[in-house]
Amino acid sequence: MNGMKEDAVAGVSLPRMLAAALPGRRKLPVFFQGLPAGRHPHDLNRGIPEHFDGWHRPGGRFGFEWWYFDAKFEDGHAVVCGLMDPDTWKFSRTKSLMWLHVYLPDGTCYNNHVNIPRSEFKASPHRCDVELAGNRIRGSYPEYRVDLEHGEFAAHLVFRNLLPGWALGNGQMMFGYPNYPLAFGWLVPQPRAAVEGTLSYPGGTVEVKGEGYHDHNWGNFPSSVMIERWHWGRLMHRESGITMLFADVICGRSCGGAHIPMLLVARGDRLVSETFRAEWHFEDYGIDDFGIQVYPHRYGFRFEEGGTAGEVEFRVENIPEHIDLLENMGVPARLRKRLSRLSQPCYYRFEAGYSGYVVLEGERIEISGDTITEHIILTLRRGKIPVDVPFRRFIP
Repeated sequence: MNGMKEDAVAGVSLPRMLAAALPGRRKLPVFFQGLPAGRHPHDLNRGIPEHFDGWHRPGGRFGFEWWYFDAKFEDGHAVVCGLMDPDTWKFSRTKSLMWLHVYLPDGTCYNNHVNIPRSEFKASPHRCDVELAGNRIRGSYPEYRVDLEHGEFAAHLVFRNLLPGWALGNGQMMFGYPNYPLAFGWLVPQPRAAVEGTLSYPGGTVEVKGEGYHDHNWGNFPSSVMIERWHWGRLMHRESGITMLFADVICGRSCGGAHIPMLLVARGDRLVSETFRAEWHFEDYGIDDFGIQVYPHRYGFRFEEGGTAGEVEFRVENIPEHIDLLENMGVPARLRKRLSRLSQPCYYRFEAGYSGYVVLEGERIEISGDTITEHIILTLRRGKIPVDVPFRRFIP
């Protein structure tokens, strides 16, 4: 399965990375490779090439890659799982990561992060076929199989596409100039999928059926070098058939604090619109229950692109997963307290309620419901409320 693609992501040396991250008074450009400007739905629905979801094999000491899946089931169970090489949460160069989180209808949350030697990691550059010590993810449009196990926990699931795969350009964001090729990739082979199979956890095994999602990330530099924080999520409104995928990547000072908003809108089995001109806002910041960092309790975005427009607002209702990334990296408590005055990175998984509307082909559609979003803070000091006024996109 291992092999090097001709278009693999090149490694970046430490001097070059620092040169890109510390540009003096210059502001580094940010751009997508092969970025189309709001493609016609006919072109959007061509999907993505099979090898896009293969192993990009990011080079150098800072390279990383992961394959992510989640699903919510009709009986109230949910799962979040995937494989990562190497374990970027711990900045490990010797371990890969399998995660398998199982959520029960009664609110019980099992979060499993399992480190495994990198020598056990295998992947194909031609399609999604990834294995870590017998845990395997494989497939391509329109079907993927996920087979992961850890102790009493297991997920054996089949994900079948309900929508074509999607990526802005080839999915790869570039930071800096040609001499400093810093790359960060995000593509979505399964924006919406029908999911069925079995989940196992202490107390039993259940047959499950529902809907899910699969995406894929990679890069060749530590995200905190260029990125201050980002917010990601999606919603699937069953009554209208509307699916929305969204993200807002907020750059650090070296890139002028620009936002990189990304949005996909679909209805039924068709992709309708894509844009990178959405405008986000984050409000009502407060300290988390652990006293570690502040996060926005309300947030949302508005957009308009090619006749499609809308506005969606979110409110945090629960936090099933929270990670103090300094603690996760093994930083001693006394040192964490000192470092947090400079930077307190944190990861939050939010269960959020949403409401809003979408205008498609002249029809205004009201939407509301519950969904999952993620909020990741990389470089803000503890308690720092970011200032996002005026809103600055990475394009005019």
